[in-house]
Amino acid sequence: MARALGVSALALLVCGYGVGEASCACANTSSAAALDLLLGEYDRAAPPAPLVRVRLALDVRHAAVDDAHAAMRLLADFHMSWQDSRITWNASEWGCEWALTSVERLWRPDVALVNAAAARAPVEPLRARVTSAGAVSWVDRLDVAIPISMDLGDWPRDIQTGVFKFASREHTADEIDITIDLDDVQYATVFESGAWEIVTLGGAALASQATEAGARRVATWSLALRRRAPALAAGVHVAAAAALLLLLAAAIMPPDVRVPVAAAAAFTLAIWLEGAVWQVGGGSCPRAVHLLGALCGVSGAGAAAAALVARVARLAAPPPARLRPLLLAASRLAVLSPPPEVSLGSEGECGTWVAAARLLDAALLAVLALALLVILCLYL
Repeated sequence: MARALGVSALALLVCGYGVGEASCACANTSSAAALDLLLGEYDRAAPPAPLVRVRLALDVRHAAVDDAHAAMRLLADFHMSWQDSRITWNASEWGCEWALTSVERLWRPDVALVNAAAARAPVEPLRARVTSAGAVSWVDRLDVAIPISMDLGDWPRDIQTGVFKFASREHTADEIDITIDLDDVQYATVFESGAWEIVTLGGAALASQATEAGARRVATWSLALRRRAPALAAGVHVAAAAALLLLLAAAIMPPDVRVPVAAAAAFTLAIWLEGAVWQVGGGSCPRAVHLLGALCGVSGAGAAAAALVARVARLAAPPPARLRPLLLAASRLAVLSPPPEVSLGSEGECGTWVAAARLLDAALLAVLALALLVILCLYL
């Protein structure tokens, strides 16, 4: 007897004490039996009213982007609440104000994600919460993926956005009116440890979508994710800086020594680009890849230009008659004779062809420098 009184006192204490809510659940046998009797006459196939107003909220747990398939995966709790006047009771008589019951026993709105590209195995649904006033709330666990348009212009620091659309599949706006609830649900803090972090999450205004059966209300949530790839970003900067240093070093070297240095810059960028291709999925080409690809092209062109200049300096055939007046005019603007410590050809060949090679070298270096300037201006 004393033990029963103690349990009753403890139940009253738990029922009377709550954080922000002075109510208790229907946990005793009599109230549970009464709820079963109430739901025994309940028609879960019929809606509670001709027009049911459903409030929606989205509580995101995890989100990530699948680069290979250009899709955004979402793990979230989808909250729905509505009013069902057929499930009411006297809280004083029952001794409780709310109860948990299987959602399969209740009518529930068929509001679901309508732009899902793929859904994984369904999760066991949570029980619905019913109050004595007929307010029903239910949480559905989402594990879905939607297609997105990949914008990789700022890769590896890009931001990808996905829009999740929810609507009733069978009922029109005259039967189910949905609204977005941004106040009742406190969004949980998402502790991300993967390659993506959540930037923004916002519910957009509702819109009506016309279908063959009639207009339906659509609720949308926009989710923006930022890629966390500091190593890739540092790799882009290191590869670009290394290529620029090699090109600058090659520019002050004689053409016959410049070839392997410029080729080394092109080879370094080519190796980096080969690895970057595996990191980039479907979508637009990133600006970083454009930059490194352009630098790789300039490095290759520099190596080819240096090889061409060295080849011209070693020519032994008589030069054409029109080449001499051109070199004479160019010699008034630049020194075309090689310095003593620089040798562009063997002894006896440092004549007209050597001067032509120096003129060609200066012109090609100017073109390559202009190309580098344009590339850096476009990227920065």
